Amino acid sequence: MRRLALLLLPAALADEAPGDIADDWAAVIDPLRDLRQVLADHGVDASSYDARKPPAGLDRHARRTIGAAARRAGSARTVEAMAALEHHARDVCGTPLSR
Repeated sequence: MRRLALLLLPAALADEAPGDIADDWAAVIDPLRDLRQVLADHGVDASSYDARKPPAGLDRHARRTIGAAARRAGSARTVEAMAALEHHARDVCGTPLSR
């Protein structure tokens, strides 16, 4: 998941964002942080999690909770916000956020 890689960005990057894109950073970072926390709460490794083949012992509630968090992280708002951040980074900063 490319978006999960954003969790590795320093929080300072989002904290130092200009006001016109601060909401976009929040729309991207917050759902990803929530997903990371939900996965951690259930002892699931994000790098290997597959909803079609969940880890043995992961109960229905955990699968639903993880699924809901993943849907928020992949929502239209999150995708639109990521596109706005990519655009800003490329046009204003002269560098893409991803390659």
